[in-house]
Amino acid sequence: MRKKKYEITALTFVDNAGNFTGGNGDFVARMPGQIATEDELLRILGKVLHFPDDYSPEWLNWNLVNDALSDLLWIEQRRIILIHKDLPVAKELDVLGLYLQCLIGAKQNRRLVRLPARHELMFVFPSNSYSTIDYILRRINEWGWVNSYKIL
Repeated sequence: MRKKKYEITALTFVDNAGNFTGGNGDFVARMPGQIATEDELLRILGKVLHFPDDYSPEWLNWNLVNDALSDLLWIEQRRIILIHKDLPVAKELDVLGLYLQCLIGAKQNRRLVRLPARHELMFVFPSNSYSTIDYILRRINEWGWVNSYKIL
């Protein structure tokens, strides 16, 4: 069985992510800066992407985030842009690795199963986060994990 490879090209990097805007008719969700914990990341992600009640913050975990990002049927706009002001949970590389896998996996899964193109996903990060994200994805692709946590 071939191991899933997480490609950095699934992400968009811009110099000033805080000022990045989408086009008319896009659903634009903004992740604030300085998200420090896993719980905070999960809660804010659910809030900015308007997760339905099925994904309540008390129950939110990485499996549910993965399911939600693969669905997003409650969002009417075709193009969904998730903009990160900075790198969330930057001091917890294991958590950041799980988050990146969910984002990239949602984008890659749509291609692999050839789902109808209901949504186009765009995940925007500041360009100064490229080297950290590249490091994390290389570890996941080579070993399947970052630090001491096993990755999905």
